[in-house]
Amino acid sequence: MKKGISILTVWSLLIFAGCMIFSAFAVEVPQALLSYSKSYKVLTGIKYFLSLFPAVVFSGFITGCSIQWKNTAGNSIKRFSSAMAARYKKSVLTGIFLVLILSLSKEVFTPSVDSKLSEIQNRPAELKLALDTADKFFKEGSLDLSIQYAKKAEHIDPSAPQVSYMLKAVEDAMEIRKAAKTTEKDTFILKQQPLHSEDKGYTILQLVNKSKEAVQKKDWFNAHYYAQLAAENCSGTNTNYQEAMKLANLAWNNLQRPEPFTNDDEKNYFETKRKAYSAFTSGDYLKAYYIFNSLLSYKNVKPTDDVKRFFELSRESVENQYFFFDETTRIHDHQHTENIYFSVPLPDGTKDVIFIKAAMSIQKEGSLVRYLEGVNFINFTKSGNFNYSFTVPYAKLIAQRTSDFSDETKKQLGIQPGWDYVPLLLLHSVDRETEGLISKPEYKYASFYYDKREESPIKIVPMNYEDIAPILLVSKGVENMSIPSIYSFAPKAQRYGFSKETYRQSLVSRI
Repeated sequence: MKKGISILTVWSLLIFAGCMIFSAFAVEVPQALLSYSKSYKVLTGIKYFLSLFPAVVFSGFITGCSIQWKNTAGNSIKRFSSAMAARYKKSVLTGIFLVLILSLSKEVFTPSVDSKLSEIQNRPAELKLALDTADKFFKEGSLDLSIQYAKKAEHIDPSAPQVSYMLKAVEDAMEIRKAAKTTEKDTFILKQQPLHSEDKGYTILQLVNKSKEAVQKKDWFNAHYYAQLAAENCSGTNTNYQEAMKLANLAWNNLQRPEPFTNDDEKNYFETKRKAYSAFTSGDYLKAYYIFNSLLSYKNVKPTDDVKRFFELSRESVENQYFFFDETTRIHDHQHTENIYFSVPLPDGTKDVIFIKAAMSIQKEGSLVRYLEGVNFINFTKSGNFNYSFTVPYAKLIAQRTSDFSDETKKQLGIQPGWDYVPLLLLHSVDRETEGLISKPEYKYASFYYDKREESPIKIVPMNYEDIAPILLVSKGVENMSIPSIYSFAPKAQRYGFSKETYRQSLVSRI
């Protein structure tokens, strides 16, 4: 069969060359895609060839066999001759190999070319959206988000003049901001791990003892913190409650009447620290975070240990409700999936339809964290009418343990038995240094919808967290899913708005 394979190879190369020549001279590139004309024509030529490939293989195989066998048919005159059996064996083996090539062409090569061609066709719209979003955040002062979208636009089309203009404007603004913040002050380098979770693990007696130790050192901030934490965790009959409240009052009174200061810098430092601590104890962790952060590099005063500690406590509390702009810096370089869409039924009979432009998964602090770009939620009534929607440029998705919820809360949220984790979305992002820059979802409501309880920095999605991974695979198309992935997802497909028949049919077809 060597001669037959050679003939088939030459025949395939000739057809491929013909497809590429036809694409180069006959295919018209849309005006919006002129910047990508070379890639567009090459991919179009490959797509033409792949569409003809089954016919090319079939005709080339038949032609090759005919030419090879025409001069050697004499030894096959006798029925079931060894020569005929040998040719039949080689033909079957070659046919199986060619079926494998055709399967790869349909299952791998054709979807890949279609995906790349679709990506090029969508680039003008993607470029405009990236530039508009970069300009929006630039005008709002959210430079960390603006630079991300400007760089995304540069990745899409680095030759576009509006891209270089936008990128330079943002970079210049960031340089100005950086120069304004640059001082000769010593900066505390964060090395500590968050301590809040550890503190909650102490017994009440241990907290009272830690407060006493802080009182002896006249460390009034920590003395009040530990005493208050002990009092909050005391039940009505706990004998440590009175002592905890006594220590808390003692520490608070000393915070209100501090000892005389040697200079104005130390006085201002203490007043600022007290202001930050008041914000912390009142639950305004974001404000406390920024104030404690400013104290880490306070002019003429070295940061004290309690400031370093309460900065870490504030940061951990902030990260339970927000995430920082710079966490999503690499999402455009490392996104694994894009154009993800599915629906989730809610316990009140309504339904959330969810679209995510792109997703990036990373290992962080021993668990899998996903960052999402271009998140859209649309809520519909039982009858399919629009209720409300919200969009947010970035969101952070983490796994929330269902055991943290009460049975009543699980029922209200629609969390089913057997789910160990559910997705928790952080929808608000903030700047790590500059106070007041917050990226929030933008909501739209139907005229009859007045319940705005959904405007929260956190959203629980009532679905099994384990279903996130197969849904991300679904976004690439059923043709790109493995047979085991299709098999495991098919029973769940209907819950998330897909047709289970489609996946079962694809499973049977693929097998």
